[in-house]
Amino acid sequence: MVSRPALSGPDSLTPNPLSLVRHIHPKEGEGASEIPPSTLCPPPFELSLVRHKHPEEGEGAPKGYGFLLLCLLALAGCVPPRAKEAEGTKVEKKKDIPAQRINLPNGESLQYRLKTKVGAPPEREPAWYVKWVNAKVQMTSNGPVGGRMEGVSGNFFKDGKKSTTFQAQSGLADKANNILNLAGQVQVVAPNPKPGATKPRAVLTCDRLVYDATTKRFKALGHVQVVGEVGTIGTLSELWATEELDQVATPDMFIAK
Repeated sequence: MVSRPALSGPDSLTPNPLSLVRHIHPKEGEGASEIPPSTLCPPPFELSLVRHKHPEEGEGAPKGYGFLLLCLLALAGCVPPRAKEAEGTKVEKKKDIPAQRINLPNGESLQYRLKTKVGAPPEREPAWYVKWVNAKVQMTSNGPVGGRMEGVSGNFFKDGKKSTTFQAQSGLADKANNILNLAGQVQVVAPNPKPGATKPRAVLTCDRLVYDATTKRFKALGHVQVVGEVGTIGTLSELWATEELDQVATPDMFIAK
């Protein structure tokens, strides 16, 4: 009886010659030359030897690597190309026109504000009307946003109707925030509604006045004085008042309506 050495496991790169002996039948004789090698090694085993052959052992790259390369090329051909911008469809970004100051002699302007009511959509109503002898208006691509005016006069509104008139040496309008600044010999006059009245109901004078159309409030600064039917108030450094001058008080005593 022939002893057979223990097998440590086949090598994937080199065929084990003992595997040929393992398949010899005892009746076929001693030697393996009489049995064709093709009957001893099944085709899958032969293919595995060719597939794992190193490039240095034959000409060219192994068949397995060639097949893999063909697969990669086929997949690359299936990837869609990157989307390209259509020619002639490029949209240029709109450039904002820088603010410019334009001289406007003898002009006028009407500023609006939003009037809100419970259960109703907001409506626009006039806040102030101003005219000037000369002005430098700040213009943008969206239209005028404000400007400095000289020799100004006009009137304020309450509930869409004229309430008081004003005049000053200069004015500065901030339309975005609904604020009008007046400076230099500022005078605000509230007309007297009584029939046959020859004098105004109240007159406010100051160095500078800030009107906030949102809060509907005057803020008078510098040498503030109010002369009316009930007497004279001032001279004070600061007073607050309503649009029609029916309430005048210092900031700590003013009651917002």
